[in-house]
Amino acid sequence: MSLVRLRTFIEVYRQGSISGAARSLNLTQPAVSQHIAGLEVAIGRNLFERQPDGVKPTSTADDLAADIGDKLDSAEAALASARARSMDVAGALQIIGHADFMAEVLAKELTPLLEDGIRVRMHTGDGPMVNQMLLEGHCDLGISAHPVTDSRLKSELILTDKVLAVAAPSVAERLNQSGDLLTAMTREPLVAYNLELSLIDNWLAKNKLSATQVIPSVVAQ
Repeated sequence: MSLVRLRTFIEVYRQGSISGAARSLNLTQPAVSQHIAGLEVAIGRNLFERQPDGVKPTSTADDLAADIGDKLDSAEAALASARARSMDVAGALQIIGHADFMAEVLAKELTPLLEDGIRVRMHTGDGPMVNQMLLEGHCDLGISAHPVTDSRLKSELILTDKVLAVAAPSVAERLNQSGDLLTAMTREPLVAYNLELSLIDNWLAKNKLSATQVIPSVVAQ
C-alpha cells in the first residue's frame, strides 16, 4: 500500500467526504475514489458506505484509521525530513510516467542531459498519480497517456503511436480464416492494457467492428 493511498484514506475518513478530501489533497474526486478502491481491493473489505451526504466508514475503516492515523502523520514527517537531507534527490530532475513508455522511449533520449551533468530520477505511476506528484511538487515532469484536465498543469503532445492488434501465429491464422472476424475474436482470450484505457474500443471502431461482445480475459500492463 502506498503512503499516498493511505493519506487519501485518512483524509476521507476524517472528513467523511470524497469531495472534501479531494479539495484538501488537490486531487480530483475520481482520483480519490480510485485510491480508496485500490485500498479496498488490497484489504479485501469495503472501507466506506456511500451515502447522499458523504461516506460512512465501516468497522474495517475504523480499525485501519486507528492503526495508521498518527503513524502515517509521523511517517510523512520523517519522509519529508529525509527528502530534505538527501543530496541524491537535491538537484536531480524528477520524472514520473508510465513504466513502459519511460523504458522504451524516454530512456534513450536522456543522453544529452547526462552529458551535461544533470541527474535524472525516474518514477512510475498512472495518470492520477502523475498529476498528484506534479501538483504536490514531488516531480518536475510527468508523462501520461491520460488527457490533462487540471488547469494548474500545462501539457504538450510529445508522441502519437499506432494501436495494433497482435496475436500468436496460430491465433492469427484462425482469425484470418474465419468468415466472421468479430465472432472469431470473441472465442479467443483477449489481453488488454487496462479496462479504463484499453484502446480496444477505438481499434474495433476504426475497423468497423462492434465492441459490445469483446471482453478482455486478462488485464495487464
